[in-house]
Amino acid sequence: CGIYLNEKKWKKGALYVDDCLMAVNNNAPSKYVFPTKIPTRVIACGAFAHNTKVRLIQLPATIAEIPNALFYKCEALEEVTVPANITKVGMYAFYECGKLRKALLPESITEIGAGAFYGCVNLREQHLSENITNIPKGCFLGCRSIKNITLPSRLVLLDDGAFAGCTELEAITLPGTLKELGENAFTSCVKLTSISIPEGINMIPKGAFAECSHLRTVKLPEGLYAIDDEAFMRCLMLYNINFPLSTFRIGVHAFLNCQDLEHINLNEGIHGIEKGAFKDCIHLFEMTLPDNVEHLGENAFAGCINLRKLYL
Repeated sequence: CGIYLNEKKWKKGALYVDDCLMAVNNNAPSKYVFPTKIPTRVIACGAFAHNTKVRLIQLPATIAEIPNALFYKCEALEEVTVPANITKVGMYAFYECGKLRKALLPESITEIGAGAFYGCVNLREQHLSENITNIPKGCFLGCRSIKNITLPSRLVLLDDGAFAGCTELEAITLPGTLKELGENAFTSCVKLTSISIPEGINMIPKGAFAECSHLRTVKLPEGLYAIDDEAFMRCLMLYNINFPLSTFRIGVHAFLNCQDLEHINLNEGIHGIEKGAFKDCIHLFEMTLPDNVEHLGENAFAGCINLRKLYL
């Protein structure tokens, strides 16, 4: 720790040990420039964390990755230029950089860490390399200025809360390679209007599309066996849902308060409809329960004030 307290080691707000940038404090200029006399080979985790001065940075081409928490809560940071050779973005690298508008990632990226852009409320666009197969937990959670983003064509995992709270996101295409969708992946994406679930997904997890208030159409794939709790809760404009023959369980509050839902086509494979699954679907007026239903949860259709016909 002594090196951090030695003022003579700091130059223009930066602390170096050989070719490693250890830390940058608020004495650094708002447009930070890396020294060229001795190339920076390594940047320590959290080197800029909590910096309130730096606004613009061009990362050097001599580093191979953006370390964990590099710009953690840099409240003044607006733009970062990322060199073309970077292969990895660490966990929480840009966490809650509230003024960050631009930090486009190059095609060389193969890995992004959890929460990398969490809470970057002014980030308007991002490029996701075709080399990326996983989008981790909370990666873009709360990035409420992103309108469109193209997912990599080889994506396998889209983890918990990856795009939750992206309130300006209007459209997204899930690639056919996708095998796993995380809980709350798109919760509160209030401008999302339609979604098509690829055939590799066999379960819609908890809260995956909850509170997507403008979601109108959902296409579910054959092979889907369950819709978990709160999966489409409060999708106020969802008006029609067709369940594939493979689906046998509809979870607790799965379609709670889907106010525009009028038509539900339940298949013969449905065995369980859990507690409050269709509660407060006020425009639902008619439906037939398949013969194979073995469990009907408490208040499954409570508050469906226009449900006039329920065929058993």
